[in-house]
Amino acid sequence: YALYYNNSDFGWAGSVISFNTIPMTISSTQLFLYSYISQSIKGGEYIKFIPASLVTGETNLEKAQSIQTLLSENNSNIITIDFEFVYATNGVTEAVSLSTVPDGNYYVAWTATSDNSMPKINDITIV
Repeated sequence: YALYYNNSDFGWAGSVISFNTIPMTISSTQLFLYSYISQSIKGGEYIKFIPASLVTGETNLEKAQSIQTLLSENNSNIITIDFEFVYATNGVTEAVSLSTVPDGNYYVAWTATSDNSMPKINDITIV
C-alpha cells in the first residue's frame, strides 16, 4: 500500500497517524527503512514503537482501538524516534537506526502532516 498525506484529504497541516495491526519482532541492531517522495523538507515527524504486550484485542478493530488509546495517553512505554522528510520528488529511501528500541515485539505507528510537503510513503521495511 502507498500512504499519501495530502491537504486535500486531511486539510492543511492535518496530523495523520498510521500503524500496523500485526506485531513485528524488532532488534536494536536493525534499521527502519522508509521510501517516499516529498515536495519539501519536513521535520518533526516521528515513528513510535508500541510494545505488543500493551495492546489488547483479538480483531484488527480492537487492536486499532487499543493502539489509539495508548497513543492518546502518551504511554511511557512507547519508544519514539524522530525523523524527517527531505525534498525528494524522484523518491528516496532513508534509514533510521533502531538502536534505542529494545529487542521485542512491537506495533509500529508513525505520524505525518499534510502540508506543502505532501509526503507519499511507498515502502516501509525493517532490516
